[in-house]
Amino acid sequence: MKKIVSAAVLLLALTASASAQIPVANKVPLPAKGTIAINVVKAAGCTVAGTGEFPAGIQLVNTGTVALPAGTAIDYVVKARSGTVKLTKILDPKATEFFNGVNPGGVEAGSPCTATVK
Repeated sequence: MKKIVSAAVLLLALTASASAQIPVANKVPLPAKGTIAINVVKAAGCTVAGTGEFPAGIQLVNTGTVALPAGTAIDYVVKARSGTVKLTKILDPKATEFFNGVNPGGVEAGSPCTATVK
């Protein structure tokens, strides 16, 4: 009987010790029953694209986590030039679309380009 009581006390001590070491900060609340937690990010990137040393086009890439529907407006800035283009097709994540002639006269190849989903 003494061994059973000793084993129970030891088990209780180990359980209390183990639970005391679990940090509370690592607990993540679960979504409500019947819902799904999704991180939706709509984002785009761009590069100066086309032919020659001063291409007049840009290539957009969907850098987000969801598909962007056709017709989505994307603002872009290349050097001091800016504009807005509309997607002509659904743009899945990591997919690209090329827009020619959006920088009349061309921009130096390799120039920085930023894009923002409206």
